[in-house]
Amino acid sequence: MSRLLRGVSITLLARALLLVIGLASSVILARWLGPQGRGQYALIILIPALFQFLGGLGLEQAVTYLVARRRAEARAIALTLIGASLVLGVALVGAYGALQTLPAFADYLAATSLDPNLVWILVALLPATIASACASAALLGLERYRLYNLATLITPTLTLGLLLGLVVAAGFGLPGAVAAAALGQLAGFAGAVTIVLAVAPGRARWAPQVIGDALHFGWKVYVAQVAWFLHNRSDMFLVGYLAGPVALGYYATAVGLAEKLYVPPS
Repeated sequence: MSRLLRGVSITLLARALLLVIGLASSVILARWLGPQGRGQYALIILIPALFQFLGGLGLEQAVTYLVARRRAEARAIALTLIGASLVLGVALVGAYGALQTLPAFADYLAATSLDPNLVWILVALLPATIASACASAALLGLERYRLYNLATLITPTLTLGLLLGLVVAAGFGLPGAVAAAALGQLAGFAGAVTIVLAVAPGRARWAPQVIGDALHFGWKVYVAQVAWFLHNRSDMFLVGYLAGPVALGYYATAVGLAEKLYVPPS
């Protein structure tokens, strides 16, 4: 079996597992949070995701491209761009802090009944979230398909386990669900970075010229990436604001379940 075919087979299996995990998580969120809690959770997850897409600058795709092109320097590329993504994440956290001072955004949070503190928990993890995506992208560039899929499974698997413990068993509701998502993201960050730095060839060093190369390539996919996110996610913001969190809960559950069907083919 060729390396590519083996990688495709492993990825299909991982996508099937992601489908099962995603469906289980969706059921838990819908059943134990109720429509309003599910709608609020969707927005709490979506706000930092918006900042990640708007401010990510295509770094994730650039990591895959550069590592695949310069395999001998993979560790330096991964280390440098993971570091750059951490700095970028800190800047995005600052940008969110500035956004919070605007009365219009405060009105939006009030209209959707969102707790700003819960939003801040996941926004504060933007550096780790972006760095985790870059680390996983480096594994893909190295064609380490097993490790890539392992890295992508860490966050959803742990999040599901924590949902069972914090939401189902302990009954912590929406705060428990947000805590589960946050801890899952931290574990995914630690796991992905550890794996890629352990297996990437080359010497571990800071290579600042790589940042310019990454931005040059990343810009080519950035506009399309942002357009995709706005096309596929802006409806959530509109439904939450115009119809309220209860209606958004029903909407997010239906859309989320439908989107899970796209996971294996992707």
